[in-house]
Amino acid sequence: MIKTDFIKLYEELNELNEAKADTQKLVDFAGQELADRFLAIKSRLKAPENDLYYWIKKNSVDELEAAVTNIESSKSSTEIKKEIADEGAKLVAETDDWKVYEITTFAAAQQYGRDTKWCITGVDGKGDHYWNDYYTNRGVKFYFFITKKDYNARGTNSKYALAIWPKKKAYEIYDQQDEEVTLSEVPFIKTIRIPGVSFSRLKPYYIPREPDCEFCGFPIYMQERQPFKFLDNDTKFCHTECWYKKFKPELVPELTEYYIFQRFIGGYRKNTVKPYEEALKDIISMLSITPPDMINQVILYWKRVEPRENIVTLTDGKFQIDDEDAGKQVKKALGLK
Repeated sequence: MIKTDFIKLYEELNELNEAKADTQKLVDFAGQELADRFLAIKSRLKAPENDLYYWIKKNSVDELEAAVTNIESSKSSTEIKKEIADEGAKLVAETDDWKVYEITTFAAAQQYGRDTKWCITGVDGKGDHYWNDYYTNRGVKFYFFITKKDYNARGTNSKYALAIWPKKKAYEIYDQQDEEVTLSEVPFIKTIRIPGVSFSRLKPYYIPREPDCEFCGFPIYMQERQPFKFLDNDTKFCHTECWYKKFKPELVPELTEYYIFQRFIGGYRKNTVKPYEEALKDIISMLSITPPDMINQVILYWKRVEPRENIVTLTDGKFQIDDEDAGKQVKKALGLK
């Protein structure tokens, strides 16, 4: 063990000495200032121009300086992307602890919404779709709160998204994991003065009273994650089953409801009513990302709507399978036989 460590240390010192020797050759050739400039932008050059020996063998200091100057005066792709993003992010408020940006472009949502699971940032590959739907079509305004202290890329309290629905005079607030939080849980948001935003004139997007289904007239229990659909640009609600009965009655006999909870990715939840084949496709897609040693971290309840019959249940790594074909495909998605 000691011998191995000694050899490793010797190799590292040898590489360091070789690197110093190479740098000195560049300094001898081009001078200290130009050598430093070259090393600073070396990563932005393509082969063979990123090799210092290419220039030494070329024996042209003027050409080296011209190449370095050209890179220094040009912007990297990262800088260009940031500039594009910055155009859609306006700093509208700032405190000792937080910066608040009004986000007006999808590029800005991606840049300033990094390290979050917000749908409008493109984390699922459909960010531009969600951005256009909410911002362009529905007129929702977005404000990102970014902490200035103790930033945690994986945390839930380093960034918050505030969505304002002008037509509804309502708001929503989401943490980094895309979990909705109440204003009482993040009271500092209310104390920051944001131009054009007055919480005294706004209400939570989901009003306390559960809305009634437009078709059957019975309440929709949103707090219990009952599957429902929006109608007429989110001004009306209906049970998903009622929507199928109204618009696609031929699919009612195939309707199923499923719920998935995957602890290993932060609690991905889905409670949805869909026809059997569509539901099976969704379930397989979600379960296929499950590592072999994380199967006991998955909860799945999948049932038929009418009559109320079980299809597949998975809890604590144990299956209850009432539909053999579905069970085989679910197991296959998990890498099981």
